[in-house]
Amino acid sequence: MKTNYYELRIKKIDKLCEELDKELDKLWVYDFYIKSYPIDIARITEGWKAVLYFNDGRYYKNWEEMKEWLRGLKGAFIMDMEKHIITVEEFIRIVEESQKGKEQSCDEDYIIIDGYVFYDDD
Repeated sequence: MKTNYYELRIKKIDKLCEELDKELDKLWVYDFYIKSYPIDIARITEGWKAVLYFNDGRYYKNWEEMKEWLRGLKGAFIMDMEKHIITVEEFIRIVEESQKGKEQSCDEDYIIIDGYVFYDDD
């Protein structure tokens, strides 16, 4: 079974980072991966329901809020563990498709909210 971990990445926008970005853009070895801040958002295993990262409730409290939050972010993209980039809408589709899968076995760090499994270790 294939498992994939997903991160939301938001490009840094403060002044110091903008200046650094200009310098990095001049380098042929530049990789946009360096210029972004990661937030873990999901672990999806083929055949199982997605496990969404709750992140201590800082950004969202349930799946509907998470979708709204993701759609409203500027300069954001989602990257899997193999560094493939997918759109927010593609990520939402993958998560919603995974709801047809088997329920994850839950321990004390898992929370079920409206049928979606969230992991919170913060």
